[in-house]
Amino acid sequence: MAKTTKVSTKKTKRNTSGMKGARKQIKSGLIFKNSTYDILKAIAQIWLPAIATLWVTISLIWNLPLSDQIEQTITAIIVFLDTILGLTVAKASSDYHKGDA
Repeated sequence: MAKTTKVSTKKTKRNTSGMKGARKQIKSGLIFKNSTYDILKAIAQIWLPAIATLWVTISLIWNLPLSDQIEQTITAIIVFLDTILGLTVAKASSDYHKGDA
């Protein structure tokens, strides 16, 4: 005869307090130090576009593979960094103007 096991149907309450704390950290973590912001801005607006242009040009001259995929990947990284930097500026601006009411 097969052994039967009893399965508990009792619902357990999930602890989501850690998740709320993580959300608070993410929200408050959108502000960078000035030096970090300046470095990321230079990477997103100067270095990555220059690297993408260089790669596409060289890959066309030398028939290197994956030129489109690499360019699109770099472009996606640029968009991501610009979005994060924009959120940082918006957060810092809203924090600055909170006392103006």
